[in-house]
Amino acid sequence: MAASMWTAPDLARQLGLTRARVTQLLDLILLAPDIQDEILFLDAVDGVEPVGDRTLRKVTRHMPWADQRAAWADIHYLSHHRQSTDEGLDR
Repeated sequence: MAASMWTAPDLARQLGLTRARVTQLLDLILLAPDIQDEILFLDAVDGVEPVGDRTLRKVTRHMPWADQRAAWADIHYLSHHRQSTDEGLDR
């Protein structure tokens, strides 16, 4: 049984996406495994996803996983800080 290799352009044609979009999605598998796990278990709030792909691309640009973890921690800090500030406005 011969294994088949798919390229980003092949996938893009098959899925009806642009090559750039397929590349962006494939880059997500470069995230550190613990970050992938954390993302998978995040809950949407009021139907809004807690993290967007643009934010994740900022993390995937860092290749060493330690750098990714630092970038992810910064994003989490800002997101939680913004969330607690917004909650304070509701009072």
